[in-house]
Amino acid sequence: MVPAWSQILRAGSALREAPDSETAQQYVELVRETESAPPYHLRPILRHLEAIEASSGKHRSEISVLDHGCGGGATLMYLAAQGYRHLHGVDVGGNLQEADEALRAITGQTEPHLFLYDGSSLPFTESQFDFIFSQQVIEHVNDDCIEAYLDDEVRVLCDSGVVYHQIPHRWTPWESHTKTWAVHYLPQSVRLGVYRLLGHDPAYIASILFLRSPLYYGRQLRARYPSVSNETLARLKLRPDHENYEGNIKLRRLVSAGAQLPLLRILLANFVMLDMTARKSSGAHGAGRELNKIP
Repeated sequence: MVPAWSQILRAGSALREAPDSETAQQYVELVRETESAPPYHLRPILRHLEAIEASSGKHRSEISVLDHGCGGGATLMYLAAQGYRHLHGVDVGGNLQEADEALRAITGQTEPHLFLYDGSSLPFTESQFDFIFSQQVIEHVNDDCIEAYLDDEVRVLCDSGVVYHQIPHRWTPWESHTKTWAVHYLPQSVRLGVYRLLGHDPAYIASILFLRSPLYYGRQLRARYPSVSNETLARLKLRPDHENYEGNIKLRRLVSAGAQLPLLRILLANFVMLDMTARKSSGAHGAGRELNKIP
């Protein structure tokens, strides 16, 4: 049986606690058992990386990757176990030392992989990365920083590079951070009061959650890149398994089935998490683009 993502996370926690060569090897062996069926949420990232490998002629160990909002570094650890070596991550807070030591144990490298930064100016040189990605991060970037966040990706991305973002947005009826249906549709004065009634801290929610429309992200990316694609439908067609999906698996499988239908899939794609890909070169080869009706 292919290891579930929860097993990989537990092995990653063990590696962070004991970042030695033996624990690292155990983690690598576990991850490599998933090569035939990678965790559902990582498949779009792996698909992009495989396309970059094919189009650039680079070996995966030569592809430079940035996780723009890396959290505990779980995705980068998985990629390291798959043979990627030029891996970097940034975040605006948290203790990144344990995850950084775990990454170094996997790669055998001595230089740091993970960095704290100010949310605006990335601590990297121009054109350094082949691939930049984020997973449910941009909705936490406030209005003062969001344009700088996107601008500096352009600076550090190489000419043939690819940017990929998974973005929860205002149109989705289910808001996963507060685990509520449609409350975020309400005017702010009403919304914060409802959150309080539901046991949430409205001030905290207002400080960490900045939901925007998918139209906003389309405009922002098109203003920066000649090639932008909405790949939400491609992700929707993936059928997650119970071991690797944390949400309502029956509902998610129903959505996957609906994504096969010509008209319904357009509607569905506008009301689930957004997958956006941008490229500096309009002629760059992607991982298979599938556009929906979001401009």
